[in-house]
Amino acid sequence: MELLSKSFYTSHLNAIKHLVEEPAFAKPSPAEPVLEIVIANAELWKLPEETEASLGPRQLFVRLWMDGELVGETSIMISTSSGHEPYRPAWNERLLVMPRGSVVSRFELCIGREQTHVRGHCAFGSEGLWQSAVSTGRLDLEAPLLHEQSQVGILRLHVKMWDGLPVQTSQA
Repeated sequence: MELLSKSFYTSHLNAIKHLVEEPAFAKPSPAEPVLEIVIANAELWKLPEETEASLGPRQLFVRLWMDGELVGETSIMISTSSGHEPYRPAWNERLLVMPRGSVVSRFELCIGREQTHVRGHCAFGSEGLWQSAVSTGRLDLEAPLLHEQSQVGILRLHVKMWDGLPVQTSQA
């Protein structure tokens, strides 16, 4: 073995690069699994401290975080409610994500545009979502939305492995 040869240094540097490379920053391979998450709709109940005067049209959207990093969000829906009826926004928007060793997938239902605040959230183990989608084909979830440890609504999600078809720009 010759220590001064170019092939020696090249092979060792490639081995070191492979060992220290952060998986999240590695280039995706064509065979890497992609998870398709459809954020279907939600029910958002009124909080006890809300008055009729504070109710009205709400700008609602959902954010997806994986291990503390923002992955994507839905478009903003204007939703109205009357009396004691809950807000019922419907998005039916699809997000494609690569789990890549992610531990936690957190969904936040947000209100507002300029002054956004989280009205409710739910979280899942990313590995559990991925394994369930692989084993069942499609997973339909009704996740409780929590705010200060109380349920304030429901978020409906559809999870499956991506079939490779192009993402449609408008959902029917």
